[in-house]
Amino acid sequence: MYCEWNKLTNNKNKEQLFRKDQYFNYSLKIANEVFKYNDILSNYALLLVKPESFMLDKIDEILNLLIENEFQIIYYNIKQLTCLQCLELWKYQWSAASIERVFLSQKLMSCSESMILILKNSQFSKSFLSTYLCSLKGSANETERRSDNFRSVLKPINRMLNYIHTSDEPADMIRELGVLFDWEELFHIYEVFNVGKTINYASIRDIAGNYIRHGNKVNPSVMILELKEYLKQLFDVGIINISHNFINKLDKIINNEEYFDLTLIFELMSIDGIKWSWELIVILTTYIKNDSGSSKTI
Repeated sequence: MYCEWNKLTNNKNKEQLFRKDQYFNYSLKIANEVFKYNDILSNYALLLVKPESFMLDKIDEILNLLIENEFQIIYYNIKQLTCLQCLELWKYQWSAASIERVFLSQKLMSCSESMILILKNSQFSKSFLSTYLCSLKGSANETERRSDNFRSVLKPINRMLNYIHTSDEPADMIRELGVLFDWEELFHIYEVFNVGKTINYASIRDIAGNYIRHGNKVNPSVMILELKEYLKQLFDVGIINISHNFINKLDKIINNEEYFDLTLIFELMSIDGIKWSWELIVILTTYIKNDSGSSKTI
């Protein structure tokens, strides 16, 4: 299969892994059917606007950041991802994540719509536009971000609810497009790359506005206290039976002495009257341990 690796990645380990990655190879094959040279991909970047951006009304802020940094949109798609797509998108990063983070990421990404944007920037003429956008995005870890990073400006309420994801390099963009879209959609997307026609930001705002579900005022520390009070009320009237150990653990989590682990999450979800909701995702993503202690594969 035709591939100029130096025009897709600077990471030799990634190159070796992606040579055997079916999503990458499938997507690259379609790209090669549409255009001959891989270097066209270095002029574009993928931005995934995650479900919490709709839930917390961050769409306008995200689009404003793109405008301020002179990005143009050539393609958009709003779709609800599956748990499998979530697992595959971050396949090579999960080794560094706690099992609770992996589990809750699936719940988060499949709970509502995401928006996929393909971007160009006529003012950028260096190596990979995707790498440039990634540097503007900033880390999910607050201590590793600059104050002018997109995520710093957007002010995530916790490490997981960080609003946006970007492909690191053109190779990642090819692979992630393969995860996100079927072959007919991919043919259309790569044809759009060829044309490069921009879409008006106003039309994106109007369309995305139809998917906004909540306001932007969320306080996890208040929400977990409300959860405890709700459970206490159910217990007092005899609707549920919860152990003292469960309540003790919940108190320690509230006091930042412990985290929700998978066992406790499953115990919580087994209680009558507790169902998966946006509010519960906010609470659980705030009070888990994020890291496994291992390194990312790439």
